[in-house]
Amino acid sequence: MEQDNLRKFYHEVGQNLEKVKLLDLVGIIGFAGLSALAYVMTNYWAYKGHYSSSLGSGLGTIYAGFRLKSTYKKAVKNIGKI
Repeated sequence: MEQDNLRKFYHEVGQNLEKVKLLDLVGIIGFAGLSALAYVMTNYWAYKGHYSSSLGSGLGTIYAGFRLKSTYKKAVKNIGKI
Protein backbone atom coordinates (compact mmCIF):
# COMPACT_ATOMS: atom_id res chain seq x y z
CA MET A 1 0.00 0.00 0.00
CA GLU A 2 2.70 2.45 1.06
CA GLN A 3 4.83 1.61 -1.98
CA ASP A 4 1.94 2.10 -4.40
CA ASN A 5 1.31 5.60 -3.05
CA LEU A 6 4.99 6.46 -3.34
CA ARG A 7 5.13 5.16 -6.90
CA LYS A 8 2.07 7.21 -7.84
CA PHE A 9 3.57 10.33 -6.21
CA TYR A 10 6.89 10.02 -8.07
CA HIS A 11 5.06 9.40 -11.34
CA GLU A 12 3.05 12.63 -10.89
CA VAL A 13 6.16 14.63 -9.98
CA GLY A 14 7.90 13.28 -13.08
CA GLN A 15 5.00 14.27 -15.32
CA ASN A 16 4.85 17.77 -13.84
CA LEU A 17 8.59 18.28 -14.25
CA GLU A 18 8.19 17.66 -17.97
CA LYS A 19 5.68 20.53 -18.12
CA VAL A 20 8.32 23.02 -17.01
CA LYS A 21 9.68 23.84 -20.40
CA LEU A 22 13.38 24.15 -21.05
CA LEU A 23 12.41 27.29 -22.98
CA ASP A 24 11.61 29.04 -19.71
CA LEU A 25 15.15 28.46 -18.51
CA VAL A 26 16.63 29.44 -21.87
CA GLY A 27 14.47 32.57 -21.88
CA ILE A 28 15.64 33.63 -18.44
CA ILE A 29 19.32 33.08 -19.26
CA GLY A 30 18.93 34.74 -22.67
CA PHE A 31 17.23 37.87 -21.39
CA ALA A 32 19.66 38.16 -18.49
CA GLY A 33 22.53 38.09 -20.98
CA LEU A 34 20.74 40.55 -23.26
CA SER A 35 20.09 43.05 -20.48
CA ALA A 36 23.69 42.76 -19.28
CA LEU A 37 24.96 43.42 -22.82
CA ALA A 38 22.60 46.36 -23.27
CA TYR A 39 23.75 47.81 -19.94
CA VAL A 40 27.42 47.51 -20.93
CA MET A 41 26.69 49.12 -24.31
CA THR A 42 24.82 51.97 -22.60
CA ASN A 43 27.85 52.80 -20.48
CA TYR A 44 30.19 52.41 -23.45
CA TRP A 45 28.26 54.82 -25.68
CA ALA A 46 27.88 57.33 -22.83
CA TYR A 47 31.63 57.13 -22.23
CA LYS A 48 32.30 57.75 -25.93
CA GLY A 49 29.88 60.69 -25.93
CA HIS A 50 27.29 59.17 -28.29
CA TYR A 51 24.28 60.00 -26.14
CA SER A 52 21.61 59.00 -28.67
CA SER A 53 23.14 55.51 -28.92
CA SER A 54 23.42 55.44 -25.14
CA LEU A 55 19.73 56.28 -24.83
CA GLY A 56 18.83 53.51 -27.28
CA SER A 57 20.89 50.97 -25.35
CA GLY A 58 19.32 52.21 -22.11
CA LEU A 59 15.83 51.62 -23.48
CA GLY A 60 17.03 48.20 -24.61
CA THR A 61 18.18 47.45 -21.06
CA ILE A 62 14.81 48.46 -19.64
CA TYR A 63 12.92 46.40 -22.24
CA ALA A 64 15.12 43.35 -21.65
CA GLY A 65 14.61 43.78 -17.90
CA PHE A 66 10.82 43.80 -18.27
CA ARG A 67 10.94 40.78 -20.57
CA LEU A 68 13.19 38.97 -18.10
CA LYS A 69 10.75 39.70 -15.29
CA SER A 70 7.73 38.38 -17.21
CA THR A 71 9.62 35.30 -18.43
CA TYR A 72 10.81 34.64 -14.88
CA LYS A 73 7.29 35.02 -13.47
CA LYS A 74 5.94 32.60 -16.08
CA ALA A 75 8.65 30.06 -15.30
CA VAL A 76 8.02 30.34 -11.56
CA LYS A 77 4.29 29.88 -12.17
CA ASN A 78 4.98 26.72 -14.20
CA ILE A 79 7.31 25.38 -11.52
CA GLY A 80 4.69 26.26 -8.91
CA LYS A 81 2.23 23.90 -10.62
CA ILE A 82 4.38 20.95 -9.57
